[in-house]
Amino acid sequence: MKILLYVTDVVDTNLTVALEDGHPAIEGLKRALNPFDEIAAETAVALKEKGAASEVVAIAIGPAATKDALFRALAIGADRGIYVATDAPCSALDRSRILSRIVTDNGFDAVMTGKLDTDSDTGFMPVMLAFELGWVQVTNARELSFEGDSFVALSNAESGTVRSTFKAPFVLTADLRLSTPRYVTLPMMMRARKKTIDTIEAQTFELSKEVSVQTVAWNYPKNAKETTVVGDAQALLTALKGKSERF
Repeated sequence: MKILLYVTDVVDTNLTVALEDGHPAIEGLKRALNPFDEIAAETAVALKEKGAASEVVAIAIGPAATKDALFRALAIGADRGIYVATDAPCSALDRSRILSRIVTDNGFDAVMTGKLDTDSDTGFMPVMLAFELGWVQVTNARELSFEGDSFVALSNAESGTVRSTFKAPFVLTADLRLSTPRYVTLPMMMRARKKTIDTIEAQTFELSKEVSVQTVAWNYPKNAKETTVVGDAQALLTALKGKSERF
């Protein structure tokens, strides 16, 4: 089984982003591999180490700085990389179409990535990709096991835990609890720099010319309402009764 691992870079989650003239001031801020993608990378590499996959290929789409995320995935253990170069904004729909073409042309059997990007807090692309390919999609996976060519995943949902049994081909997105990424050392990063990365220009693909998503405005969250600390369940129930006619 050949796994395509999609990764992207985001503003370091340890930093605070300020708004300037209604837009995030991210110029010059430190960027890092999206945390959810890092978990997906660890999971994909672990599948290969256990014999469930034959190759893990990492792919990144974006400006040159995005390659740092690609190198991080290679350091974790991906075999080689694909870099789709573009300085223009690339929508989730465009990225899904690019990945669909690469999956089809290169015979991949699975796509793995994080459940969302921490900078936009959205996870549209994997769902669109699964639709484009007509593949099984497993989202928000927090546990993954396999036996032979069958996989079992546990995912979080509003109704509880969803248990999915499936086979390749599939698109899977990683939740925070799916795995714990290994510590990347300097020698691992140095070895990653020696791995093969194929560069493809984004213009090679048929991309939508219309802007499908437009950001209207950015705002800080409203101040939280005053909170009350209660000592036990009975005190909580009493407080709720005082606030609502439903009790």
